[in-house]
Order: sequence, then structure tokens, then C-alpha cells
Amino acid sequence: MSFEIISVRDNPKYLDAAIGFFASKWSIPRAMYDDCIRSSVATESKLPRWYLLRKVETGEIVGGFGLITNDFNSRQDLWPWIAAVHIEEAERGRALGGFMLEHAVKEAKSLGFGKVYLATDQVGYYEKYGFSHIGSVYGLDGESRLYEKKTRETPLTASEILAELYSGGQGHIQVGGEGVVKKLLADDLAGDRHQRFIIELPSGQTLLVTHNIDVAPRLDTLKVGDTVEFFGNYIWNEHGGLIHWTHADPKREHEAGFLKLGERKYQ
Repeated sequence: MSFEIISVRDNPKYLDAAIGFFASKWSIPRAMYDDCIRSSVATESKLPRWYLLRKVETGEIVGGFGLITNDFNSRQDLWPWIAAVHIEEAERGRALGGFMLEHAVKEAKSLGFGKVYLATDQVGYYEKYGFSHIGSVYGLDGESRLYEKKTRETPLTASEILAELYSGGQGHIQVGGEGVVKKLLADDLAGDRHQRFIIELPSGQTLLVTHNIDVAPRLDTLKVGDTVEFFGNYIWNEHGGLIHWTHADPKREHEAGFLKLGERKYQ
């Protein structure tokens, strides 16, 4: 007997089967799975994604899992989560759990995520597949064990970190990186004056940079095509996000940011 893993997003004909399968295995209202899985097929966001384990010869669905932004728990600073992992009892003992976990890790890596996480009460199972127990997490049913696994050995690049933040809808985080100026915008004169321009990261993601010129010097020579290094606070928006607080805090209450053009640092 052979098995395959099907991405519901890539194969929407399995949408109803996926909703029915997960709703029948977990004590979560069917309407929640219905809305989540249908939305996962329609969205342009990287997450969530849902997968089914299928017997090739018979077409029977015998397992599944999700790759989601949060698994109903307290650690909303971490993502993606491998969730709702289930294999039918009759198919257990064939290493299909490891097969699905390996697929989940590969999918997360292909989407640009450096780690995956899961919450469980099991002890000793996930360690067999390279997951590390790193602490506890708290959900609707109380405390669970928190596990993580790296999808790669090398650290994430700045572009990959920002891609994770964007896909996860996360913001208000200090990040650094560099990008190429794609467009110069008019200054924002409401309140403190801000110099504004759009940069493109190596990944293709774009960011709006808003640089407070009542606190820090203006980049007077800035032009389209320049490479700008930045360190500041990332705010999510549907266009890729924006970077602000690219200056030192006169009150010294906030981590200092900066912009760098050529050899000069502006902060």
C-alpha cells in the first residue's frame, strides 16, 4: 500500500473532504474548520495550509495535518505551527507520522520559515523526528509541551525574517535589512515630518520607509536605484509593511534605529 500527501490549497477538490475529516477528529466546531480551510484555499497569504494523507490505491483519507499561524495557544510570537496531526488507528505503526512531519518541515522551509513548532502532551514521540522540547505553552485545555524544529541549519536572512512577519500578519518588531529604492514619495507633514520612500527587498517584498526628519537628518541625495540599509520598527500592512523609528530616541526609551546610505548613517 502506498500513500501520498495532498495539499488542499493546490487541490481544492478535496476541500469538503478535508473539512469533514478534521472536524470529525478534533473537538472543535465544524464551522471553525469550514471557515479556516475554505479561507486557506482562497487567500494569497502563505498560511494557513492544510494537508491530507491519502491511500493511493483506494483514495481513502487516513490522516492529515495543518500548517497554521497559531494553534489556540499563548505563544503568538511563534509560527508556523504543525497542528491537528492525526492518523487513523488502523494505519498506525507504518511511520506515517514521520512521513507527514517531514513533509510539514519541507513545506515550511519552501515557504521561507526557519523553524516549525508544535504543542503536544506526548513525551518521546516527536524527539524521534528531530524536534526539541523547549518549554511549555498554554492553551484552552491547559499546559502542553512546546517543541520546535529548524527547517534549515543556516540562520534566516533579513528578507526571510520580514517575509515571515508579513505572511504571519505580525508587526511592532525591530528588524534590520537592506533594499533598493523603487519610488520616492512626498513627505508626510502631519505631525512630525517624515521622509517617505518605497524599497524592494531581495525577496521582492516592498516596504514603505517613513523616516522622521524632525529627529534625524534627511537623506538629501536619495534617488531611485540606491541601496539603503535600515534598522527600525516593522509595522504590517497588506502592501508588504512599513519601517519607521529609523532614528535614535531623544528620551532613550526606545531602541535606536537608523538608515544608512553609502557610508553615512542617518539617525
